Amino acid sequence: AADWHGSGALLSRSRLDLIVKLYYKLLEAVLKAEQQRLKRDNFAALLSTEQFHSALFAYAAEVICYSYKLPGL
Repeated sequence: AADWHGSGALLSRSRLDLIVKLYYKLLEAVLKAEQQRLKRDNFAALLSTEQFHSALFAYAAEVICYSYKLPGL
């Protein structure tokens, strides 16, 4: 049972790592798109809102869960 639990924790950690990687890729893509659209570089107001980061992280998590056919979070 300990081996199964250990591999489950490792599996969960690898999924979390994928979610975090996707979050940062999405963040970069959103900022680049907004920079081109708005012709400005300062996104401090957007980046300081917890709601934006929570929504982006949730989106990344849902994409990974869907991709790996995992139950939703």
